[in-house]
Amino acid sequence: MDNYSVLTTVMEEFLKESHDEPGRKAAGILAMLEKFSTYFGLCLAYMIFSPTEQLSRTLQNTNTMLQDAQNAVAVTRAFIQRQRSDKEFDSFFKSVCEESTDLTERPQLPGQQRLPKKFGGDTQHLFNSASQYFRKEYFEVLDIIINELDRHFDQRDFSVVVDIERLLVTAGNGDEVTVPSSMKSLYTDFDYDQLCAQLRMLTDTIKTSTLQHDKLSVRVISNAMNAVPVAKDLLSEVHKLLKLFFTIPVSTASAERSFSTLRHLKSYLRSTMTEKRLNDLMNCHIHRDILEETDMTAIAKEFVQANDRRRQDFGKF
Repeated sequence: MDNYSVLTTVMEEFLKESHDEPGRKAAGILAMLEKFSTYFGLCLAYMIFSPTEQLSRTLQNTNTMLQDAQNAVAVTRAFIQRQRSDKEFDSFFKSVCEESTDLTERPQLPGQQRLPKKFGGDTQHLFNSASQYFRKEYFEVLDIIINELDRHFDQRDFSVVVDIERLLVTAGNGDEVTVPSSMKSLYTDFDYDQLCAQLRMLTDTIKTSTLQHDKLSVRVISNAMNAVPVAKDLLSEVHKLLKLFFTIPVSTASAERSFSTLRHLKSYLRSTMTEKRLNDLMNCHIHRDILEETDMTAIAKEFVQANDRRRQDFGKF
């Protein structure tokens, strides 16, 4: 928004210097910039996308627990819901009008065409002022955002995964746990008596792994299980529960990051490599934090020592 006046000035100068196709495009952009509705829409988008973009970043953090993610969604929804009031709209509309005084035309009520009676003209709402019209636009956008947040996060699968996460973390902290009924009704292939017994041993497994962590999470528990290989057999039901947790799409943002990464790679790399190499590169890019901790020298030694030809070609490391 700080560059709105700069962009308008650039379009005006471009229009003066050019009278061909680029000049006509500049004229169209300038006409849109001079409309109050454009500035109003940008201000509204900024107000909405600032918290939702921060929410998106929080949800895609690999260290974010689902319960924390659920709380982040609730906070964002509460903020947007709070904006949905006549008082907030009046304040927002007043500030936009003041800021746009030297940038755009005055707020105007767009032309309204009365529909014939056979098309519902009798029930058509006609606005008496520009404020009423933009109030409708304001509330409509907020309602869409609130409904989309509810649609994405108010789901049965999400609440079940939160219950699984809470179960694992509570057990990992050494507290008494009870398997939630939502999990028992949905997943019948667990031996729940054995699972409860194994969950009581989970905190000892984490201590045995000697892994350092600031806050216990499912990822820390998974790393502890990997650090103590016998734990996968000793705590077989817990291991099965961890695999279930990480295969439910709502529990990880890896799938979204995979498609985002592929969109960046496929345009200039996909045609020059096999599918296997592309998948390997994507895994390296997505999990680069793990890759950075890998001992490359040890991997190179293992590769070279695999056969005599490699030892001859690459020598010793």
